[in-house]
Amino acid sequence: MSSEEWDNEAAENISRRISYGGIERCRIMPSFIHFFGADGTGKTTQGQMLVGRMRKNGIDAKLVRIRSGRTFASILYSFFRKVAPSLVVLGGDKRVLRIRSIRGRFGRTTWSLIEFGSMLPWLIRGVFVPIGRGKTVVAERYIIDAIATIAFMIDDPSWEKSYLARVMLDFIPRNSAFIHLDASYGTIASRKGLTVDPRGYLEFQRGTYLRFAKATGAITIDTAKHSLLETHKLIYGFVNL
Repeated sequence: MSSEEWDNEAAENISRRISYGGIERCRIMPSFIHFFGADGTGKTTQGQMLVGRMRKNGIDAKLVRIRSGRTFASILYSFFRKVAPSLVVLGGDKRVLRIRSIRGRFGRTTWSLIEFGSMLPWLIRGVFVPIGRGKTVVAERYIIDAIATIAFMIDDPSWEKSYLARVMLDFIPRNSAFIHLDASYGTIASRKGLTVDPRGYLEFQRGTYLRFAKATGAITIDTAKHSLLETHKLIYGFVNL
């Protein structure tokens, strides 16, 4: 997807929104709802709450969680952790965040292709097949989260603008709503405790997510400033159910 096409898509996403009673809403009910944001901002909880309410209202909804680091990529993660632990940066939950030996254009491109190839079966089975069967799919993690994760993994902030990242964005269904949940590092640390990810990783992700929120016309909610129920009401109102 070219820069011009991405800008047009962003404009289209923003045009799908209206303001009603001070609440931003989608003009039509989306078939796909993409949560994104740093770990600890409340994506899992809010995704579960949204799907639960949708089902109570008779909507055939499915919650999915699709992130990078699957299948072959996960095998490579385990290999590096065992063979070269000094080259690995770990998150608070001991998952691999960065492999320091990934260097150069070839290495970064190769790793990016491995990550994306590992995700492809899950994208098709978890999102496109259910949508094809008439379900509304809610993803607590999806393409934007994967792009942010891969960019940090290969230590390349500009990777989000790469050709492969644009290809990955094409796997976001057209009729989508974007929900960006954010919170300060201090808030995330208080929620996650000993399992909080390194500050540099979280701030890298937050910056990436903020740029994508602007590009996609997402609603951004600071979950440090709203209770669980307040956040849920904002989300529920936004997707116009």
